[in-house]
Amino acid sequence: DPERWASLLTPAAFKALKERVDIDFDPTSAEVFGITDEVTLRVHVKNVETLIVKVFEVNTLNYYLEHGQEVSTDLKLDGLVTNHERTVKYEDPPQRRVARDFRFPEIEKRRGVWVVEFIGGSKSSRAVIRKGRLSSLRDTAGGGEVLTVLDEQHKPLADAAVWFGGRRMTCDDDGRVLVPFSTNPGRRTAVVETADGFASL
Repeated sequence: DPERWASLLTPAAFKALKERVDIDFDPTSAEVFGITDEVTLRVHVKNVETLIVKVFEVNTLNYYLEHGQEVSTDLKLDGLVTNHERTVKYEDPPQRRVARDFRFPEIEKRRGVWVVEFIGGSKSSRAVIRKGRLSSLRDTAGGGEVLTVLDEQHKPLADAAVWFGGRRMTCDDDGRVLVPFSTNPGRRTAVVETADGFASL
């Protein structure tokens, strides 16, 4: 009963509440997804008549090689092609906040990184969806560092590759590659890649 509760607020407070726009992710939403998991996000929506939902897939290899940092919600989407887009219209009163579940069957059951953007009422909210993540083990050998690329079950990944110092080095059947020592020591970022082009930093 909006009128009953509105009477408990000052006119200014009720006006501010009514005009406020919310597109907020539920704090219980999953933050980690398995490769084969279906992606569902719960979003609290308020004072939004038309909600646009866009899905962008990130080319992980190109992104990590160019930026050397993790994909975040600050990713510039200008110029990127939307993989999927839908528009939803609502008729809820502007003072009512409603929890809505959004399923994303277009986010496939494979490794990848996607950015989901919700736009409505002059506000936008984004989520980064990660499915799958590679890791590596490091061991020192006589000529350098031996990296072993591991999959999500921590098993060596054959046909993987390591990008380091601008070079692509192919792993052997045990997922291992020798990264030679450098005459310029220091911390460096490596990118590990699967045969189908998925990459992790």
